[in-house]
Amino acid sequence: MTDAATSWNPSLSVEEIERALGELWEATLQRSPIRHDEDFHSMTGTSCVAAELAAADLLMRVEARFGRRLRFSTFFNGGSTVAGMAQALIGAQGAVADALPALVGLRTLGDRPPICWLPGGSGMSAIPYREVSRLLGPDQPVYALESPVVLDAPLDLRTRATSYVAALRAGLPPPYTLLGYSSGAWIALQMARQLSAEGAEVKRVVVFDAPVPRQLTARDRVAKAMQHLRWHLRRARVEPMEELARLGRGLQRRVHSWTTGRIPEERTFPTGSLYDLVDRRIRAAILAFSREHHPRWDGRITLILGEQVDYPHLSGELDLRLGWRQIAGGGLEVIRVPSDHLSMLEGPEAEHLASELRRLFSASP
Repeated sequence: MTDAATSWNPSLSVEEIERALGELWEATLQRSPIRHDEDFHSMTGTSCVAAELAAADLLMRVEARFGRRLRFSTFFNGGSTVAGMAQALIGAQGAVADALPALVGLRTLGDRPPICWLPGGSGMSAIPYREVSRLLGPDQPVYALESPVVLDAPLDLRTRATSYVAALRAGLPPPYTLLGYSSGAWIALQMARQLSAEGAEVKRVVVFDAPVPRQLTARDRVAKAMQHLRWHLRRARVEPMEELARLGRGLQRRVHSWTTGRIPEERTFPTGSLYDLVDRRIRAAILAFSREHHPRWDGRITLILGEQVDYPHLSGELDLRLGWRQIAGGGLEVIRVPSDHLSMLEGPEAEHLASELRRLFSASP
């Protein structure tokens, strides 16, 4: 990702660094001028996807220009302005990022027990969780564990969980509340197992919209196909053109799956970038881990279930997200929210999710 000819120039003054950074910020955010004290979070709105992509684009531009790689956590550790990022660059050690996970404080103040996000996907960025975290209120400390942006980070999920546990215990005392979003749910589960084995109290594990893969029987497949067919027919009567387009996309994905043996992935980061390569490797490792047999964990799990999905509400265990019931030895609580997988983190849906989380955290364990 870094141009081999680009290296850090220690003779640059703070003013020169800020001036160059200002140009990069303006190119990324497509606005000018940007004051050196303007905050990245206030300029990127509430869209978690757009903000994360903007952050990745900006960090790539910064590394290409200065030869130093900054982490996504920079945007929460004083580097969310041009002036702050200049200081972060000066303090950075080099182009090779730290290979350890980072405990990031999204909000460090508050008198309630802290909570910790385990980000979905590759886990490199806590930016998508900033809006929900803000809406939890000023009395709720919120942290996140970010994965390093390096290709040689360990892919084994148990090894990764061990490094996450070490970072968490070094920064926060127990008891712990772990929030595993999407594929981050599997990191949260493995961390809960390790923390419990070490005698550290895990107060609560919350998983968001994560399926538990299992082999469907022939009967399951027929029942699932019939539910899908009924749903598509209902949609076709209401919005025929939209449904035709949806069916076309579904057919394209299925043909791709038949010819390549895998389901096409949604693009999160620019294709071929370091972020994209790291993201793909870690997602593949998490998917492989989720398909293993997982014994029951003694604790209680709360499942946040987005109901606005691109397929019908599947009954019973056909909804693979309800498979957490087989893992939660202390019981599974299901909270349904009127949003889809991503929209629960932004806009009015984020307010609804934050309200449910506040209620959950206020309840007795």
